[in-house]
Amino acid sequence: GRTLALRFRRLHRRRREQLLRRRHALQLAALRLLHCQQLRLAQLPAPPAPGTVRLLTPKGQVLTGPLKPGQEILLRLPDALVPARVGGQLPLLL
Repeated sequence: GRTLALRFRRLHRRRREQLLRRRHALQLAALRLLHCQQLRLAQLPAPPAPGTVRLLTPKGQVLTGPLKPGQEILLRLPDALVPARVGGQLPLLL
């Protein structure tokens, strides 16, 4: 009976240690994934403040670089998307 009890304890200790190792590995993987997602979110550009006007390309991409006369753009207003063409110094609404 004693050898059976020792064997039973040893098996359950191994099983308990195995479960603890598995839980620890799972927690590490979840934490690693969380940190990766936090880094990705931190690298995203901040959304514009409400009420600001954004300049977009005709395809809807955020405009980067200088404006040129005659260039067609989209003005993203708080409540509308307005096509415009750059003329001289100011954008002309179409």
